[in-house]
Amino acid sequence: MLTKFWETFAGKLAEQWTARLFSPALAFWAGGFLAWIYSKPSTWAQTITEFGAVVTRLPAATQIAALLGALLVLAGSTIIVERLTPTLLRLLQGYWPDFLRWRLASRHRRRHYALEIKYQGLAERRFAQSGSDDGPGLGADDEEIEKLGEELRKLPLPHRLMPTRLGNTLRMVEDRPRLMFGLASDVCWPYLWLLIDTDTRAQITEARDKIDRAAQSWLWGFLFLAWTPWAWWAAPVALLVMSSSYWLSAISAAETYGTLMEAAFALNRFKLYGALGFRVPEDPVHAEFRTGKALSMYLGQGYATEELRRLWIFGE
Repeated sequence: MLTKFWETFAGKLAEQWTARLFSPALAFWAGGFLAWIYSKPSTWAQTITEFGAVVTRLPAATQIAALLGALLVLAGSTIIVERLTPTLLRLLQGYWPDFLRWRLASRHRRRHYALEIKYQGLAERRFAQSGSDDGPGLGADDEEIEKLGEELRKLPLPHRLMPTRLGNTLRMVEDRPRLMFGLASDVCWPYLWLLIDTDTRAQITEARDKIDRAAQSWLWGFLFLAWTPWAWWAAPVALLVMSSSYWLSAISAAETYGTLMEAAFALNRFKLYGALGFRVPEDPVHAEFRTGKALSMYLGQGYATEELRRLWIFGE
């Protein structure tokens, strides 16, 4: 039994080390090696041949020590970048000093107000024309209203706007349950997490991991700029990695993560009420929103309002 256990443990450990070694860290250091070769006056083939000759002349023990050192550098740099991921994500979201964040978010606020004014104007015109038979442009208006509504749906309230696209996307993940159901996600999510099924957990975890991996790729791209003094092409490669990691990977993963989080709250929020010993609110529009706010206060501060007490199952 113990032999089998250690075999399994060793296999998992090998998988983790393989994942760490054959990661963006390997591409980063390999790129640095290529930049160093590029900086030499001789040809690439000649430089590589000379480097190989130097390595082969080293004693076997020195070669092994150099290989182990290279592996430790790869693993160590990967671990450091992983540890920096939470801080980096906050920076990419726009959690900067308040004066700077508020000033740079102003363009998103102007856009939000412009979209809202246009949306309300089209909605009012659509409502005014809904009772008339003369409306050949109604289809175009409907399409425009739907498009504007989708854009507004991706933005948090004006006072909650962040200076970056990623920040607004993830801020909306936080705000959506509160706006729809009155539930504060930061308070209710740990309780809801224990109630959702395993498959949903796996999908949400995978989406969140993709955001982290995209942030790590962005950081590796930023660090790749360090090779620019040795090779001019390091800068465009770094910028390409940074832009693709942010716009193609991080934003897409954040939108998927937000959709899954919204679905998790929508499909499992009544389980939360039941698991905590409360009846489900009857009115899905007004009463549920008030009850959701009361439930968030109860979980966050330990205070139950009179309306929430009336839903207490065990008090009947």
